[in-house]
Amino acid sequence: MFELEVTEHDGGFNAAAIRGAWEPAYLDFEGGSVIAERALELADVPAFRVVFYVHDWPDGGVLEGPTGALSLPPFSAVPERLWRLAPYSIVD
Repeated sequence: MFELEVTEHDGGFNAAAIRGAWEPAYLDFEGGSVIAERALELADVPAFRVVFYVHDWPDGGVLEGPTGALSLPPFSAVPERLWRLAPYSIVD
């Protein structure tokens, strides 16, 4: 699971542009509540968070966005709030 902050949003963000992003959840900037189901609903929102999963993450993997590789902090345990706001759906 990855959580990204989107700032200075001009209406053009789409989590699908991040290679491997699965089931994105769009949260308020504080990360406490879901504010949209799809990126299109965020046209007038200047800053928010997006949470998504990546299946089959390889050791030493690179998260690729529309402008190239994203800098990642060290991995840590997933906060309980994210399990509640962006539950994982089992893939068949």
